[in-house]
Amino acid sequence: MKLLINLCVLLIFLIYSCTSTKIGGVYLCEKNLDKEILSKDSLIDDSNVASCLFEKLEFVGESTVIITTQGVEIPASYVIDKNYLRITVNKSDWLLKIEDSKVLTGESKLKGKFRKISKK
Repeated sequence: MKLLINLCVLLIFLIYSCTSTKIGGVYLCEKNLDKEILSKDSLIDDSNVASCLFEKLEFVGESTVIITTQGVEIPASYVIDKNYLRITVNKSDWLLKIEDSKVLTGESKLKGKFRKISKK
């Protein structure tokens, strides 16, 4: 019986770990990336290059992100809701779609694609 309980707990843990989305490290707006870093199948296009409001997103904790815009670093908080990341800055919310662990896509007013460049 104890073995069965342990197996159930392990199974629940494995299912949760595989389905939860984790964000961490540094993401740069694609317009700020060196063209050599981007592969031929990059998500970059003219609309992404022209519209990056945030230059860099650095995820430094379970719910803290440092946003760099026009060279200024702004601390903010974030939450993950399924495939979306909601960043709250000064009572304003910004929404990004989590494409995968390396690409975030701005929604609504926050246009542009952010590509992961490092992990801390």
